[in-house]
Amino acid sequence: MKSLRAVIAVFALGLLSLQATVAQVNPFGDSLDLKDSDVSMLQAAASTLFRDDQARVGQTESWSNSKTGNSGTVSLLGLFEHAGMPCKRLQHSIKQKGHSDLILYQFARCRAADGTWKLL
Repeated sequence: MKSLRAVIAVFALGLLSLQATVAQVNPFGDSLDLKDSDVSMLQAAASTLFRDDQARVGQTESWSNSKTGNSGTVSLLGLFEHAGMPCKRLQHSIKQKGHSDLILYQFARCRAADGTWKLL
């Protein structure tokens, strides 16, 4: 019985790590009706803030997709360190065509030793 529990625990941990890997690629998942072109524009706006070592809290980048009618902003909310890595917390404000509500997401990413930004 203990070995069965151990197998189930290892399997569950494997699923969690797989889910974390997928979330690293697209942190929004299927929760928004965004086209690939929207996501590309959103990521470009966020990338501007990640690449700029002089970016200040409150700095905002905008994006707008005339093909889909979706738009938004990405704002730098905070700078901090985690496990010795420099980190930035960003807020994505997304306006979807046909929806009255503004959707807000916050993500923190930290710069790893290889220069890539990893979702925290």
